[in-house]
Amino acid sequence: MNSGAEAGRQAHAGPEENGTRTKQVLLVNGWSDDNKGDAAIVQGFHSLLAAAADRVGLQLRLGIVSNFSRDSEDFDYHYRHSRRSFEAGIFGAIIPTNLRDAPGGAMGKGIRRAGQFLTSLLTLAFPTRSRPPWLSSAQAETLAQFQRASMVVSKGGHIYASTGSPLSLLGLYSNLYPLLLAQRLRVPTGVYAQSIGPVRGGLQRMLVGGALERCDFVYVREERSREYVRQLLPNVGPDKLQLVWDTAFGVTGEALQPETARKLPPEFVAVTVRQWRFPYSPDGVRGRLYEQYLNSMADVVRRLVAEVGTQVVVVPQVIGPTALENDLVAGQQLAERLVGLDGVTYLTEDLTAGQLRQLYSRATMLIGTRFHSVILALSALTPAVAISYHGFKTKGIMQMLDLASYALDIGSLSPDELWERVRAVFDVRDEYRAHLRARMDDVMAEAASEADRAVAVMAA
Repeated sequence: MNSGAEAGRQAHAGPEENGTRTKQVLLVNGWSDDNKGDAAIVQGFHSLLAAAADRVGLQLRLGIVSNFSRDSEDFDYHYRHSRRSFEAGIFGAIIPTNLRDAPGGAMGKGIRRAGQFLTSLLTLAFPTRSRPPWLSSAQAETLAQFQRASMVVSKGGHIYASTGSPLSLLGLYSNLYPLLLAQRLRVPTGVYAQSIGPVRGGLQRMLVGGALERCDFVYVREERSREYVRQLLPNVGPDKLQLVWDTAFGVTGEALQPETARKLPPEFVAVTVRQWRFPYSPDGVRGRLYEQYLNSMADVVRRLVAEVGTQVVVVPQVIGPTALENDLVAGQQLAERLVGLDGVTYLTEDLTAGQLRQLYSRATMLIGTRFHSVILALSALTPAVAISYHGFKTKGIMQMLDLASYALDIGSLSPDELWERVRAVFDVRDEYRAHLRARMDDVMAEAASEADRAVAVMAA
């Protein structure tokens, strides 16, 4: 461990409360409870780390730094389900994401972006100012939380990647900024259950590599991310860089509302679909690939109803906060391809991550595009076919569970291939469940051990 990190750790040691040492940990890059996968990541992190802290007599006070401005009118809405996880509070971003168009058009947006960039650089240059005049009162409060934090942790997800474009560079800088700020303040930092890479562009790789090199731990959630970090940091040690389980495996089930439970058939296959623009494919084929995906899903739903005789429930795993993230849109597009087909239920409820886990536990199987729907289903011992659409996470985690043959690529999806895989899982669902029952005990034991290691770093 470098001397700067050690000095930072001593400077930010937690106080004693009722004879128990307390550490305030800030999770950064908080998104929205509209995205149930993100909410599952946060809630699972809280559950795993709180239990690990209890085992060593440490009290963790968890706060989160949002991607949104504290002054935005719907700020509290984004944490309506998960706010109970944040004992230390919820704080706004210094570089906020804006979900709504503001006056001024493209020029106004560019001016605001430039102002945010300048503000962030000034804060990096003078991070110990108690009330910088260039920050709003809400931003100054966020800075104060960084100054008093015992540790800053980048929560799970897939945000440290770049296509190499200027816009992608700005997005990468915004996502890295909380780590960069904490490191300027000599506050210990860590990355927990992230997917990392690919990062295109020399400056982008330098930014990611520099931030990760100064972290106390870098925990990634699939082997390809670990290999990518090793390319960025050839000398990284095995204690610092470790493979861990996605924290969403730590989510526990919550009871469904009676009105939702009544909509569920006695036996059903659950399906999650999402909008996808195929950003890594040529412009001219993106629309065709999306049509192929939706048509493949529709064909399989028809076959499930007609040939297997089971009902299907289409579940919105994500309902925002951006229009592109709203699975209700993809669900409606699927419904348009299934007009007149009986036996399909389309849910619209705003469910918590725990309620979704409970819902998937009642399904015969899941066909999941949203990968955190797959994680919640698998953790509830429900067999799943996963459709990979972005990065390493889907295929990597399915491989870790010895389920790689049940992960398909959205870009090459065809009705026959998808049906073959779905029918295979349906036919061996009892054996699949037995496999999950045997594996999940190990997964949760390993996840607890990983949380113990992270808490040991926080407690040092």
